[in-house]
Amino acid sequence: MKTPIGRWFRQIWPTRQRRLDVLSQYVAAGAQSRLMLTDIGLRGRVWSDLEAESDRQTFINIGRRQLALEILELSGASFDQLYDLIERAPTKGDRDA
Repeated sequence: MKTPIGRWFRQIWPTRQRRLDVLSQYVAAGAQSRLMLTDIGLRGRVWSDLEAESDRQTFINIGRRQLALEILELSGASFDQLYDLIERAPTKGDRDA
């Protein structure tokens, strides 16, 4: 069963001020480090399929996604806005601007 993030924070960061400090840094990352957060989402396969060649790798992918989702949620970043930052390989007929 998943532990609610608020309860987890209270267990790991028992003092209120330290919790606020940690959360404010996540929010700052959401405001200032959107490309980094997009990269975390990509590495965590937030926007892609989790299936892999083995059950073991699928479980690893699930864990990566869960961690990436928690980081993105704590940052307050919009998943849609982060997704829009992903660079796509040019298709035939596209030119670099």
